[in-house]
Amino acid sequence: MKSGARTIVGHRASLIGEVPEIIDQRNLTLFRGKRGEWFRIFETGGPDRLSIQGQLLQAIVDDLTYRVFTQESSQNKDGEGLAIPSLRYLLNVGYVTSQALLSRRLLDSRKDVSSIKRIVKDLRKHRRLITRENFVSFDGTPYTYNLSSENESSIEFKLWGLQAPGFSDQLRSYHRHERFDELSKVPPTNRTRNDLIDSRILHTIEMWLESPEANHLKDISDSRFAHATDGSHSQFRGDLSAITLLEVEKAQRGFVMSTRAIFDVVLNSENHSEVVPHLPLGSFGRVWSGEQVIDSTRRMQEHWDELVNQRNSWGVQVDDELYQQAFA
Repeated sequence: MKSGARTIVGHRASLIGEVPEIIDQRNLTLFRGKRGEWFRIFETGGPDRLSIQGQLLQAIVDDLTYRVFTQESSQNKDGEGLAIPSLRYLLNVGYVTSQALLSRRLLDSRKDVSSIKRIVKDLRKHRRLITRENFVSFDGTPYTYNLSSENESSIEFKLWGLQAPGFSDQLRSYHRHERFDELSKVPPTNRTRNDLIDSRILHTIEMWLESPEANHLKDISDSRFAHATDGSHSQFRGDLSAITLLEVEKAQRGFVMSTRAIFDVVLNSENHSEVVPHLPLGSFGRVWSGEQVIDSTRRMQEHWDELVNQRNSWGVQVDDELYQQAFA
């Protein structure tokens, strides 16, 4: 699987029936159904629908590629190499169009689209399905992680505690309870099976998703690409006059942060991948001239790597940032 792609392989929710420790089995069934639906919208595309993951990955790759090529064009004189006015124009039009359309799609709240907004809206509607017991035990993980006296006396437990190989289920339960304490803002001493995620968590995710930058890009798409207006309120002129690269970066960061918060934290994917997929060698042209790396290729690859490192940092410690902002 290439870097950047995410799956729910290993999640056993669809493979098991009732979980004995869960009291509200009906609520569990409903939660599993919605959780599976949300993940399918996120990662499964088709001939008539693009996945959220696919749209976002493509937009990030397009953004980085545009930045690398336009920076490299500054190495050439006007009219030479990549510094051709008509080429710059086409790059600008394609870049603005693709990024504006992405924002419009991901902020679309209709029920028949693959959008982050649709999922956030649905999470609010079905928040009562995401109880503590469903969060901890949806895939058969035991709700109670307290060890019996027999286990506590085992050599494995004495040596490694809950880190012992034989206690992986209990350890997973322990960590999930801790995470839900943060999501619900309920201290360990007051835990109940029916605890719910604090609504401020979803509000923070919405703020990340619907950033001013993302809404600006969506407005450009609505006024220039999706609808035939008279142009009186449009600033788009076929170049970057309507947006800045920083706006695109902030909008994309909000999209990445909101999807990671939804699927990694709230829906507990327990899966990690980098934000940007790997770039095949030679994507920026011929690599070698004899035994020497071609200067333009080296410059573009170094610029790409710099941008990738920054984008990949967006996926790190999303949970901590979510809790801090939600309960500030």
